[in-house]
Amino acid sequence: MPQQSSHHQRKLEHFENIIAVAIADEAFNPEEFSHIFSRAKILGITQAEIDALLSNADQIRFHIPINQEDKEDQISEAVFMSIVDGEIHFKEYRLLTQLAERLDMNRHEVDQIIKLTIKLWQSDNLT
Repeated sequence: MPQQSSHHQRKLEHFENIIAVAIADEAFNPEEFSHIFSRAKILGITQAEIDALLSNADQIRFHIPINQEDKEDQISEAVFMSIVDGEIHFKEYRLLTQLAERLDMNRHEVDQIIKLTIKLWQSDNLT
C-alpha cells in the first residue's frame, strides 16, 4: 500500500507541475483547462484533488523529480502546457528555462524540446 501512495504522490506532484506552468502567464484559457483535465484523468487525479489544487493555484511550487526519466517527461509536459494555447508567453518561457536549470538541463536543451514539441503539436493540429 505505501508504494501505491508514493506512486500517487509522484503523479500528484507531476500534476501540480502542470498547473504551475499553466498559471505562469497568469491566466487559464480553454485549451489549458482542457489539457489539465485530460492529464488529471490520465494521472488518476480525483476531482477533489483538482479542486484543492486549483483553489490554491497561486501557492503551487514546481516539484523536482528524482529520476532522469521523470525530469525529461516533466519538462516535455511543461513545454506542451506552455504551447497548448498556440504560443509561449514570455513568463512561460522564463519558467521553462528556470525549470530546466533546476532539472540540470541548459537553455539549449529546452529550446530543442520547444522546437520539437511545437513541430509535433502543429502536425497534430493539421491532421
